[in-house]
Amino acid sequence: MAEKGLKPADLVRASQEQMTHKMVSRAMKGRRLTQNTMEKVVRAYNLCCGEAATSRELFNYLPPTLKERRAGRAGQSDDLVLDG
Repeated sequence: MAEKGLKPADLVRASQEQMTHKMVSRAMKGRRLTQNTMEKVVRAYNLCCGEAATSRELFNYLPPTLKERRAGRAGQSDDLVLDG
């Protein structure tokens, strides 16, 4: 997203669903997101850029499993970044 000169506000404006600047900022910083939030970011990115990118192309990790979320490990992120 940084390569395209996009800011969180651009994606929030382009989104047709409930999305916050905080969601997009977390994605850009490489924080782990839930599957639902990842999908919202991808849809907003596609609307903003006119592309058909997938979550695999934008994110370099899988969303945390239910077991990981329950164990409280979903908030740990070391070297995760948003590609694109």
